[in-house]
Amino acid sequence: MKSINESQLKNKLRKSLESDFELLEEVSGVFPVDNSRVRIDFLARPKKHIVEDKGFYDGWFGIEVKGLSNVDTANKGKNFAWQSVTYSQSTFEITDNEIIRPAFIIMYPPIAQYFDMHEIVNPTTKETFPQNAAFQLITFLERANVGSLYCRNGNWSFHFGTQCYCCKNSTKINSKVNFAIKRNVGSIGA
Repeated sequence: MKSINESQLKNKLRKSLESDFELLEEVSGVFPVDNSRVRIDFLARPKKHIVEDKGFYDGWFGIEVKGLSNVDTANKGKNFAWQSVTYSQSTFEITDNEIIRPAFIIMYPPIAQYFDMHEIVNPTTKETFPQNAAFQLITFLERANVGSLYCRNGNWSFHFGTQCYCCKNSTKINSKVNFAIKRNVGSIGA
């Protein structure tokens, strides 16, 4: 895995999103459970053409960015995921009078990049099975309104769980995917 620092990722994100989203950087907020101060890398809001043409949610959402290193990536990925979950429950001050709770949080780079995708061999039986820690985490995060952002060649796409919510080249959002804005509290049916 190639190391990429956070500044490089933020620059790439800005270039990919700035024509379609309003971006506020380094926004302070509060985690309501214990009133801890937090700071998110970006709050974003879709511009009018994205809302009207694609049906994107018309409100603020958060984006957290973490550099990729080639050391202890799975542990860093879990920490990144937990940070994003706490931000999905936090409030942020946009102006002196306006405090918002983001509709959802997007992780960049995508959380799956923090986990090896390979087969695991059971040493006793020699049976192999796919390593699925990333899949399990991704499907858990969608319940907390946390997804991933993919940026490639100036294009962007937002994913929740295993499905795309919206991408730059699509005509409309995936209306079957309401993980972005549906709040899940308590037990969720099987």
